[in-house]
Amino acid sequence: MYDYNRLGQEGKPRELHLEKAIDVTTIPHTESHIEPISIQEKGGTITTFLEEDYFSVYKWDIQSSLELLQTHHFTLGSVIEGNGTLWTEEGEFPLQKGDHFILPNSIETFTLTGQLEVIASHPNEKSQRMYEAANVSGDMARI
Repeated sequence: MYDYNRLGQEGKPRELHLEKAIDVTTIPHTESHIEPISIQEKGGTITTFLEEDYFSVYKWDIQSSLELLQTHHFTLGSVIEGNGTLWTEEGEFPLQKGDHFILPNSIETFTLTGQLEVIASHPNEKSQRMYEAANVSGDMARI
């Protein structure tokens, strides 16, 4: 394990937690089995790759126009193919392959138009509880 010689808040090298790293490392590597589930919607397809306690990952394949509902604290999106437009209450935002975006909780609904593929992810309930606990205790890391 290597920390790239980063320094902590006191200006000293950060402690390496090698035992913790070893505890969460699987050797030899074991393949995870993922069975994507696709749902055809008017205007595109939503494929769920992963829904776990801490996060979910999807692929949105937009064929014309797909309206989506924001139900999480935020959603991250990465355009992996094509181009189109993200429409929100705040305006329209052109998208093309290689673009990335964050949809905050304040955006309740949004529409993607065009011909594009987006990998999207968001935190789930356990990650939110973990964040709230850290924030309440004052142990939240400041970046």
